[in-house]
Amino acid sequence: MLLASFFLIKNSISDEYVQIVGLILGGIFGFAGIGCLGVIPFIENLIFENEKLKIFSITGRLKREISLSEIKSYKEIEKENKNSKWKDFTIFTKDSKYVISSSLHSNYEILKKKLIKGKKKNSYAEKMWHYKMGRRYGIGFSIVGILFLMFFGRMYLKKDLDISAEMLVKIEGKVINDVEIKKSGKRNRSRSIEIGLEEYSKFKFKLGGNGLNATRVNSLLKNVQKGDRIEAEILKDQFQKKISKEVPLGFWDKSFNYRIIGIYGLNDEQNNYFDLNQFNRNKKSGRNSWAMYLLLGFSFFMLGYGIYELIKNKKPAANRVGGREQ
Repeated sequence: MLLASFFLIKNSISDEYVQIVGLILGGIFGFAGIGCLGVIPFIENLIFENEKLKIFSITGRLKREISLSEIKSYKEIEKENKNSKWKDFTIFTKDSKYVISSSLHSNYEILKKKLIKGKKKNSYAEKMWHYKMGRRYGIGFSIVGILFLMFFGRMYLKKDLDISAEMLVKIEGKVINDVEIKKSGKRNRSRSIEIGLEEYSKFKFKLGGNGLNATRVNSLLKNVQKGDRIEAEILKDQFQKKISKEVPLGFWDKSFNYRIIGIYGLNDEQNNYFDLNQFNRNKKSGRNSWAMYLLLGFSFFMLGYGIYELIKNKKPAANRVGGREQ
């Protein structure tokens, strides 16, 4: 993870502008790697003897002892993820608590049986855990729902906006790479073609999604070879920002796929490979399709479920004994 983090961050900051996606992914891998290393000193071995729970470090040093008489109550929470199920058992003393996980200790059941003998279950602590988890789920689903709505809603609102010839500018160059289809994503379902031009070697000109579907792919792959000259049409906005530098780059222009420029027209001396009208039809069809409505519906569902969780999730009333919360 640390190695992946190093290369992701290195590549992200070595470009002309910092690339946010690589930086974020590198940060996630870095924190995960540090976390894996950081947890090692906290690995503990547990032994119950002489009516005491003895907690030893990985080096064998005695870190703490909890006498059975100090334990006031306990709680046990069942947890699961896609791959496994486990239990977290928490014992409460007057001033502290200690958690034992079945995923970390093979003697979990033996320890639990000895530690709960004569002790009461802390129902309030269990209810509080479920309350806090419900609140986290509510906030998390609400945030994801809002982000999805912002992203897919923006796409939907622009569904009828065509790319016109007036929005494009033509560039010409010598192809410096083999023109081929690249596959990526889950099960290699995502396809694209990237073309490098000698005159604009800092950038990759890309056909993907609706653009690829509006391209005579077989003819392009057959006729255009490395070393050939071609003409490509790109958005005037991208040309002015990235190539001619007439217009200042915005944050998103700099930080997300700065080196990638979309193609909206492509031809050589004999053939025209891109159909702009077909591209616009594909774009409208895709954003009026059942898949788009399904994504919008899913976004509303996520937001609605998050709000529902926040509304229905009520903080449990504390147990009071002698004026104190238990």
